[in-house]
Amino acid sequence: MKLLLVAILLIVLSNVCAAQNEFSNVAVSGGLIFNTRTEGIALLDNKLSFGQFAVSDREGRLLFYGDASYVYDRNGTLIYCSSEHRCWSGSTCVAVNPKNDNQYYIFTSYYLPHYKEYDNILFVSRCLIITDNNGVLTIEETKLNEFEDNYLTPGCCFARIMPHADGKRLWLLYYYDRSFVSCLMDDGIIIDTVKSPSDIFATFVDEHGEITTNNLKTNPAYNMIVLGKNAIVDFDQSTGKVNVNDSFVVPDNAFTYDFSPLGKYFYSSTLKDGNVIISRHKVSDLNAGIKDNGETIFTGRTIGSNNFFRHFDSVIYIFHSGYISKIENPDSEIPSFTYNAVALPKKSGITVAANYLAPPVIPCVAPPAPRIICE
Repeated sequence: MKLLLVAILLIVLSNVCAAQNEFSNVAVSGGLIFNTRTEGIALLDNKLSFGQFAVSDREGRLLFYGDASYVYDRNGTLIYCSSEHRCWSGSTCVAVNPKNDNQYYIFTSYYLPHYKEYDNILFVSRCLIITDNNGVLTIEETKLNEFEDNYLTPGCCFARIMPHADGKRLWLLYYYDRSFVSCLMDDGIIIDTVKSPSDIFATFVDEHGEITTNNLKTNPAYNMIVLGKNAIVDFDQSTGKVNVNDSFVVPDNAFTYDFSPLGKYFYSSTLKDGNVIISRHKVSDLNAGIKDNGETIFTGRTIGSNNFFRHFDSVIYIFHSGYISKIENPDSEIPSFTYNAVALPKKSGITVAANYLAPPVIPCVAPPAPRIICE
């Protein structure tokens, strides 16, 4: 009996490790791929733009990478090009098909400025289905929505993937025409679409009537999305509906942030008197509306602008000018912070930047739930 239990445990662990390996390569910025297992950095021949992402195979080797406009295989060969070609801004989410480990969903939403007329913008939302047949990649494309508008902010151009409550299907959530739209995906097919009324977001809009988002993050349980400064929504995994969350409060002056892998803590980076301060709060405190009294993890002047990256391996990586720092064991009582853990490579004597405007693609949920990566 003990041998049987050990065998089952080994099988489960091997499956979890394989799933994590699929996310071991990360598209950090326009021309970098960071390997979280080796902490090695590769320079890409193909420079990526908005909505960059990378996916690995079960052994952790780079399988394909791309952005909202192009997809390349591991050899850098172009295997997909959008009909509009290079977009001006975009967002990308990647998920493994819960029913097929060799199939990936690539959701992109982006817009093109000056479409047809100087002031017109074309907003497009697409789904790519990439299937890996023993190293041979095939791609199917589905256009979800397309419309023209005269004014769109970057907040109109994002997508997030949420698991359905049954764990076998996925929701694609994106902002469309001043409201949130949830598309229920079952084995690559949209079987239902739910639109949340726009009036519930009246407290979030700017003077133009648009939701201005910055540094979008989801909590590991997927029932909360941070759109921007104290613009928080809850997501119903059964119905696909979105509602305002008026109890969770983001700490003052936080310009970048993320949840810890288990969701116990909320890490944030702030500026004070010229110093960058990285701190954390218990999520339960922020749910009670407490803004202050965070635990300081790091204080310094040289860390520069940065993006937080929550990964499966219980590490929060911090990408900034010239280096990658990291917070290990972020859910423990005493996390470990390593400043400048990895130096970024140089090209023609100049350090390649990793503080790209859009945050890097990040894993959002661990097995056995659907394996999802969100930008």
